[in-house]
Amino acid sequence: MPRLQALYDEYGPRGFVPITINLWQDMSIVKYYAGLYSYPFLRDGTGAVWNAYRIGNSIPLNYVVDTTMIVRYGAVGFNESVIRNWIETLLPQTGVEEQELPVARIESVRPSPARGPATVRLALPHPARVSVRVFSSAGRLVAEPFAGEVAAGERELTWNLADGRGERVPAGTYFVELNAAGQASRTKLSVLD
Repeated sequence: MPRLQALYDEYGPRGFVPITINLWQDMSIVKYYAGLYSYPFLRDGTGAVWNAYRIGNSIPLNYVVDTTMIVRYGAVGFNESVIRNWIETLLPQTGVEEQELPVARIESVRPSPARGPATVRLALPHPARVSVRVFSSAGRLVAEPFAGEVAAGERELTWNLADGRGERVPAGTYFVELNAAGQASRTKLSVLD
């Protein structure tokens, strides 16, 4: 368990969490060990948790489970180098500065709530073919106030609160969606009578 604590100390800040399950020792021993380590230490006196993972009644068993709860590695015994390799593979990498890539997005929709025309402000990092569509809260396409080529930069569009037939939409919640160069951005707009 000291080696598991060392792994936790090293990889914990990146999201690694070991969990120890103890089936055989009495509670005083479990409490003693739990006091020595800073990662979760569980006592499973009934075997309910342990039996789900036990192979051939062997201890220790080690599993590496990813963030989607899929078991990626399991073995009897503690092979630190193999466990380290799995942890390195599954955890986000450090040491490389990630730069946010510029994305097409809706900056704002104003006013919200709206009784009359709403102004949709877009930000585009590159020239692109753009569509702005409006969906009802049920996900039904209500209108497409704009579709066409747009230069890079900021642009304002006006939606007159009309549906595809030219009729004013009823009061409710709508979602304004921007699609540009394979990127999508969506924001909510409330419409009042």
